[in-house]
This record gives sequence, structure tokens and C-alpha cells, in this order.
Amino acid sequence: MNAVAPEEDLRDRIVRTALALFQDKGYRATSLGDIIAAANCSTGGFYHHFSSKDDLLFLIHEQFISDALARCKAIHDRKDSATGRLTDVIVDIVQNVGNWKEHVTVFFEERRFMSTDRFSIVLDKRRAYDQMVRDIVEEGMRNGEFADDIPPIIATLGIYGMVHWTYQWMRPDGRLTPRQIGEIFARLALHGLLAENKPAGRAGPRPAAARKAAVRSTGRKAGAPKLH
Repeated sequence: MNAVAPEEDLRDRIVRTALALFQDKGYRATSLGDIIAAANCSTGGFYHHFSSKDDLLFLIHEQFISDALARCKAIHDRKDSATGRLTDVIVDIVQNVGNWKEHVTVFFEERRFMSTDRFSIVLDKRRAYDQMVRDIVEEGMRNGEFADDIPPIIATLGIYGMVHWTYQWMRPDGRLTPRQIGEIFARLALHGLLAENKPAGRAGPRPAAARKAAVRSTGRKAGAPKLH
């Protein structure tokens, strides 16, 4: 096994230290001096790897969203049913929260402090991720796997709200693993989406009406939701 280079070890130590401090004190209340002292590094050592505290916050966000995007794309591009791929996406999101729990927590709690330019980079990746999930939902509605009387934006937002909130309470080392929790969530979400569960004798809203209802409910265009 190759030894980690001292520079890489210091960089990782700074990131781990910042994650802990941002969770404990919050981004705004954590000073650059706090990070340098807790990481037991010099000011020069910090600036060798990061240009600012904001640069560090960006890296924390970018690390987990890049990993999530790559995994989602692999599922999205598979030649498989929409049901199978959406199941795997839901499970993967929960596992991703478990794998990157500190990063996800800092993202949701502290993202408002990231500079507009840096946040736009992360935001573009999140939008690409959101589009792939919505693609799967819409494909399932077109081919008859999913009920077509549910606006795709509502279905996608509902799934996101359910799975992302796990960062608040899920313990990766708890009685249920992140994968088991993800499988339970997939069952809950898909049971409501499957076409066979569409209420009998009740005509769903026509597509145009569904889109208008989604806009009224969410305050944004149904075709381009902000799922973050």
C-alpha cells in the first residue's frame, strides 16, 4: 500500500477539520484561524492548498455532488426499466448521504454562504442530476410503468424530500444500513407511482392541467424545477 504524500495528508486533514468545525459552529462562526489551529497546520500550509475559507466550502460541496452525478449517470444510461433505474437511484441517494454524511450536512446547512460564482458550479451539477432523475420518471410515465396522472415535478420533489432529509437522522452505523433504508424508501415511492395503483374510476388531470397545478403548488415552472 502506497503511503499518502504529506501534502495530500495535510489537505485531507484540513478538509476533515473544516467539516467538523462547520457542523459544530457553523460556517460563519468558524474563522480561518480556527481551522488552521484545529488542523495543526501553518497559515502557509493552508494557503498552499486553499485560497480562502470559501474555496474550502466549495470543495466540500463539489466532492460529494460530483460523485453523486457520476453514479446517477451510470444508472440513468442503463438499458433497463424505468422502475428498476428509479429504484436504484433512490437507493443510491440514501447510500450517498451515508457515504458523505458530513459533506451533505454542511451542504444543506451552509450552502447559502457560498459565493454566487462558486455556487453556480455546484448548482449546474445538481441541475444535471435533477434532470436525469426527472428523465427516468417521465420515461416511466410515457411507457406505462408509472401512473400518468401525477405531475413529474411533484413525483420528483416528493422523492427528493423523502430521501434527502435522511441526513438529519440517519446513522450510517445504525440498525438499518443506508442501503436498507433506501430500499424501503424505494418501495414507498414506487408503490404510489406504479400505474397499477392509479385510483380506479378517477380520471387524472390532463397533462396541461397537471403542469399548471404544479406551477401553482411549487411557484416554479413544471418543466424546470429547482430541486435543491
